[in-house]
Amino acid sequence: MEKRISKGKIGVTVIIPNIDYAERKMCELCGKMAAQTYPDLHKSVGNEMMCEILGMQNTGDDSIILESFIKEYGDLFFSAEDKHKKLKEKFLNRVRTLIEIERKNGRGHDNV
Repeated sequence: MEKRISKGKIGVTVIIPNIDYAERKMCELCGKMAAQTYPDLHKSVGNEMMCEILGMQNTGDDSIILESFIKEYGDLFFSAEDKHKKLKEKFLNRVRTLIEIERKNGRGHDNV
């Protein structure tokens, strides 16, 4: 059996993150990702359809619509895999439902 020789004490350093800082940073990153993704999505569906997806009245104010999008779907960007799937399905199901309603009413959107 090998004999272990200790030549001194071992020092261990632990860094404990500041929870408030970590939460703020995650919210900031989430907001940035949503703000980068939202314009492409918005360009594809437009204000009216985006407001319908979010279940809100069309105010015409992009910042209010973006804020509502982040509030509803912001966790889509930083979440566990199962929550990510649920939010993605929620969004896609809402879009599919609205498209189907529009088709039944004969008012299909050109940009969808």
